[in-house]
Amino acid sequence: MRLVSKLHDYYDGVARNTIHDKTHTFVREQRYIENFDISMLYFSDLEYKDITYTVEPEIVGFCGKIYPCVRIVKGSNGVVYDAPDKIFYAYDFETFKSFIPNDAIERGYGRIRVWRRTSELGNIKAWLEYGRERSSWYKETITELKNDPKLKKVFMDEKVAYFHINRVNRRSKYTLQTYPLLKDLQFYKVFETYSCFQAIEYYLTNELVKPDEIPPEIQATITDGLKAQAHGFNKLSFRKEPTKKK
Repeated sequence: MRLVSKLHDYYDGVARNTIHDKTHTFVREQRYIENFDISMLYFSDLEYKDITYTVEPEIVGFCGKIYPCVRIVKGSNGVVYDAPDKIFYAYDFETFKSFIPNDAIERGYGRIRVWRRTSELGNIKAWLEYGRERSSWYKETITELKNDPKLKKVFMDEKVAYFHINRVNRRSKYTLQTYPLLKDLQFYKVFETYSCFQAIEYYLTNELVKPDEIPPEIQATITDGLKAQAHGFNKLSFRKEPTKKK
């Protein structure tokens, strides 16, 4: 699959060096959908001594699946520095805890007392595991975005392999961006380079089109092995470990 893009992402080297499908061209064009209608977990603040951590819930949609995540921005003395070395993405709760100082979580410095009283850590864990927004007494149902049909419909409606949803600040509306730079979202924590490209290639040439729309020359290049790798399996996934002969 040929890649056409003005920007560079972390899987581009694989895209250029391993071309399985020479008949398909992936034009990686960024588009924005403003005021996207969605309800997500609120921003959170944590102060530890003179360090400020701002936790911003976001969503990455990738090859048919929804990945809730949090963007943690580190600041000092109440000033948040939006620099690459001050930003950390977490796609699971254990990774999130690895960035927040253990002392702050255990001892309750700064605003962590408020976090513990309102079960904020539990809310963040539920967000990362299920995409669950904050529970409230006035809501009859709690949305879990990880399996939300509306979000999954974006892939087909926009004909994209991946997208990103966030907002600039607490008062702004949400924006959906197609084909964000996955390296900036630290998505390599979820998919390493080769698996990332394989998943995108398979999704674009198979999942986003109907079977009768796939040219025969492309079908011939989509092997069972490629399908398995695109879904996260490797050559050892279904193989039994060898046993010693008696």
